[in-house]
Amino acid sequence: KAARGPRHAFQWTSYGRRTQKGNYDVSMIITDQNQCKDTIVHSLEVFDNPTASFDVYDDFEGQQGQLHFANHSEGASAYFWDFGNGQTSVEPEPTIQYGADGTYIITLIAFNDDGCSDTTTYEYEMMFKSIYVPNAFAPGNLGWNYEDGRFIVKGVNLYRYRIEVYDAWGDLIWESDALIDGRPAASWNGRNKGNPNLDLCPAGAYTWKIDAVFKDGSKWNGSDNGDGNTKPYGTVTLIR
Repeated sequence: KAARGPRHAFQWTSYGRRTQKGNYDVSMIITDQNQCKDTIVHSLEVFDNPTASFDVYDDFEGQQGQLHFANHSEGASAYFWDFGNGQTSVEPEPTIQYGADGTYIITLIAFNDDGCSDTTTYEYEMMFKSIYVPNAFAPGNLGWNYEDGRFIVKGVNLYRYRIEVYDAWGDLIWESDALIDGRPAASWNGRNKGNPNLDLCPAGAYTWKIDAVFKDGSKWNGSDNGDGNTKPYGTVTLIR
């Protein structure tokens, strides 16, 4: 039979996880089959770890897709941000702009003066939500102000949408609830009920109102029509 080599036993003297700054001795004792022992001791210095933490403020300064980060990290002196869209920053409290819908993993790594670090992440869901309503159009006047002389409402990420247009006497002139890929899919040609066989409606102001809900369940509360208040109704001027 092949001879067996000497067997050894190892014994570590440990003190568990150290969470406080300080110097700690770590011992290793080795014992052979004859119970002979040898011991080595090393001193290790343990540093404090920082704590990475932040809050996200979206639609910062009233701009969709713009995020500001409030840094609440403790015991840190340097930072590295990764916003999940190819942008990074080393500013303590950066402001960035997202340009497209999507789910972004935001990562903050906080460092202290001893080179220790802590990492935290946050999953952010970006969804642009908007409805834009023009205030005038000229039916049949191709190229004037809007694409084809129609009353065209623009919007994105809509789940439900309905627009109604009324004349000065409160009669319903045109309506639509059509959506394609979350965008309004119909426009008003300036004729009663949108019938192309009828004459153009008289020039003047027409009242519109919109009831809309976005894909995230939030309701559209309207736009600022110049008086500083948002409302889901307004007027459009038909120019002839």
